[in-house]
Amino acid sequence: MTAAMPPLRSVLTHPIMAMVVVIAACLLGRDSYPLNNFPMYADPGPEPSVFTVVADGADQPIDIRRITGETSAKVGKKYVDARNQIARAAGIREGAKATPEIKQQAWQDVAGRLERLAIRRKKMLPPVLRLKAGEIFQENGGFREVISPVAEARIGGGKASTSQP
Repeated sequence: MTAAMPPLRSVLTHPIMAMVVVIAACLLGRDSYPLNNFPMYADPGPEPSVFTVVADGADQPIDIRRITGETSAKVGKKYVDARNQIARAAGIREGAKATPEIKQQAWQDVAGRLERLAIRRKKMLPPVLRLKAGEIFQENGGFREVISPVAEARIGGGKASTSQP
């Protein structure tokens, strides 16, 4: 019995066993994070996928991450947080039902923060920043993309305007 133990121990402690454990965990975990970095693509549901676009005054998307260090997804989250906070202060329970003025104020606040981040990085943002909300729908065996304007901000002290999606 003791003669069989060293070969079993050497098999269990062999470096290849780490790979066997990882493969087993991936097979058992399937689409769960952190075993799959993109579970939202692995099993799409009936709800649309939502994304954020930051564009200039000519509606051309800008590389907000290169200029400010913030990803467009993070910009979208900051906007939603600001919108919800302003809406709650105005007595609106659901931020998604915020008025155009609240949406505008939230985007102007976020755009001001983006401007400060760009200045710190010695980069320039365009004078007009437009926030757009995008949705990707899966339907009829294909995909449909809808991009709607949310708000517009003029940075550097200019006035701001808003658009209803």
